[in-house]
Amino acid sequence: MAPAPSNKIDRAHQMYREGRCEEVLGFYMEALAMAKTKLQKTTLHSNRAACYLKLHDFKKATEECTPVLELDQNHTGALMLWAQTLVTLKEYHSALFDVNRLIELNPSSEVYQNLEAPLRTQLFECTQRECRWNTLYLCRIFSFELPLQACYHSFSSSLFTLS
Repeated sequence: MAPAPSNKIDRAHQMYREGRCEEVLGFYMEALAMAKTKLQKTTLHSNRAACYLKLHDFKKATEECTPVLELDQNHTGALMLWAQTLVTLKEYHSALFDVNRLIELNPSSEVYQNLEAPLRTQLFECTQRECRWNTLYLCRIFSFELPLQACYHSFSSSLFTLS
């Protein structure tokens, strides 16, 4: 059996490791008030985001990622949690943006590379109205040097021929 934690921050981390997500959220609020270092604050917010994701409270999960990324814009854990939440909310274009950011931060990661292809597929599997918006968004992501109308036409021609 692990020794009893010495303070609220340690107690919150122990509860998180034990999977007591609902119970730990209150401890995290108290622990955040005590947190002094950037690492403590990013860890506490990131763990809160993970708890909210496990509890299927996706809005709060994304809200908890915001302070993490404000403290550390390259925090891959928060970017990954954010992307997972956006996928769950079917916001594939935003999730792809975050996955591309993760790939920029760690180009050799197979995990991040393997997330990109399914997200691209999801962007192509949409209704005609959604496709127009997603196509314009993809043009922006890939920085195509085409006027938007030409970009839309070039993608929409291939969208409906994919099988």
